[in-house]
Amino acid sequence: MLAETQLDNGHQPATKLEFALLSSEVPPTRDALVERIAEMETKLLMAFHTFTVLNRLATLESRIALVEKHLNLPPGRLTGA
Repeated sequence: MLAETQLDNGHQPATKLEFALLSSEVPPTRDALVERIAEMETKLLMAFHTFTVLNRLATLESRIALVEKHLNLPPGRLTGA
């Protein structure tokens, strides 16, 4: 591997061969990053969706509890719980 060897040319530009050798050792960074970002975006969207659904469910449950209290019904009467 070229990365493990010491390049002795100091500040000289890399040759085409050196660049080709280094490029072959580097994974396809852009494609890998784009794929990783897309996966993270999907996970975030799924988490926000789950949070929203659970939040709406909690809101509905509290509203049903208020209606039951207002109508003097025993808790769970409207929901069958």
